[in-house]
Amino acid sequence: MAAALPPLAAVVNLEQLAAEADAIVVGRASHGVDLPEGVRFNLRVVRTVHGKTAPGALLDVVARLRPDPRLTPSKDVNGECGLFLLKRTTGRWEAFGAGNSPFFRDASIALGDCEAAAPAQAEGQSNFEKSFEEIALAARRAPADAVAFMGLFDLAGLSDSPRLADIMKEFAQSDTLPLRVEGVAWSVRHGDPGALAELARLAKGAAKSSRPACFLSAVSEYVNTDRTGVLVLGRIVLDPEIPRDYLKRNAAHALRIIHTPDAVPFLAEMLNSPDVDIRAEAVSGLTEHVARVRPVADGPTRREALDEAFNPGRRKKPFSVPGEYLRTGPFQDTDSEDRLVTYWRGWWQAHKAEFPALTP
Repeated sequence: MAAALPPLAAVVNLEQLAAEADAIVVGRASHGVDLPEGVRFNLRVVRTVHGKTAPGALLDVVARLRPDPRLTPSKDVNGECGLFLLKRTTGRWEAFGAGNSPFFRDASIALGDCEAAAPAQAEGQSNFEKSFEEIALAARRAPADAVAFMGLFDLAGLSDSPRLADIMKEFAQSDTLPLRVEGVAWSVRHGDPGALAELARLAKGAAKSSRPACFLSAVSEYVNTDRTGVLVLGRIVLDPEIPRDYLKRNAAHALRIIHTPDAVPFLAEMLNSPDVDIRAEAVSGLTEHVARVRPVADGPTRREALDEAFNPGRRKKPFSVPGEYLRTGPFQDTDSEDRLVTYWRGWWQAHKAEFPALTP
């Protein structure tokens, strides 16, 4: 199975592209010809997910690629099976999704075996859901080492599709570790504290050596203020078995964004971290707690919440600490860091009785 992480997964909103596509097909590309703007190729349709292209049809397609004089994209047009999202142009088709890449492989989503049985399609499914059914079926059939390169977490995106949720929750229970990793990460992104606990377990155990990138994204996007998840985030930050350069900063960032009373003891402990970025997240999180910045989970956008708290024209109550010690973001310099960290350590000693005891 061809294994590549396409811009369709890493950069582009697949749900949006599927809605904009004139045709979505499973097929094989051949006979590539290099063009100044990309590569032109023949696409043999195996089956149509959306649109009016017939199985067996031969389409004239252009994939627009980012120019790179070191590469010859046409050499990579070798008949691999893929899911292609197409837009109709004058006289030919154009493949969506590869404009940010110099590689032809990124003009499609690799599926492995085009001739394998198609997934069942339910009545009323969107183009995105139909496309994801194809990708999910290919992932179930793929060797475990290929699944990690399919970008399932990124392709699923932030969609609220019930069908997609069913698929990703199925993957979260899979015996195939790469599928489980993608499904668990998706569930964490959507605020499931139980999945967050499973992610922490996998990060220390079965998935420790592979360090899945989707874990980093999922943890940094976790905004559920539920106590259970907050405790897991705190344990990730403080756990000596998790390397400092993996997950800890993302968990620290999530605690900063959440900054509820349950998060404050962990934020205070983070002031003692050997990692300057984690210390900065600690100061930022304590600042946001004291400034009463509403957590994103409570409804406001991040920008709106910060403006509501720090804009003098909108702030409802004065700050309870001097403004010079309120800071969000990286430290300006070592002197600034020392001054801020010292102040917030003292603040914590004066206020720690007001908060839940730290749960290791």
